[in-house]
Amino acid sequence: MHLQLAVTKEGAGELLGGKSVDWVERYVLPHVKTVRPSRSILIPVTELQRWVSENSEMALGNGRRSA
Repeated sequence: MHLQLAVTKEGAGELLGGKSVDWVERYVLPHVKTVRPSRSILIPVTELQRWVSENSEMALGNGRRSA
C-alpha cells in the first residue's frame, strides 16, 4: 500500500474533482499550508482535507451556507 502525504498542484486538482492548476492556485493555495522542497510546491493531503471540510456546505436549495 502506498501512502501519499503530499501532492503537487496538479495532483491537488485531480483529488478535488479534476480542477485545473489555475483553480487550485486561485481558490485553494491561499488557504492551505504548503511544503516547498526547492522550487516545487507540495500540498499536504491533510491540508486539502481540512480545506474541503471548512469549505463544505449543505445543499439547502437557497445558496446559503449552513453553520
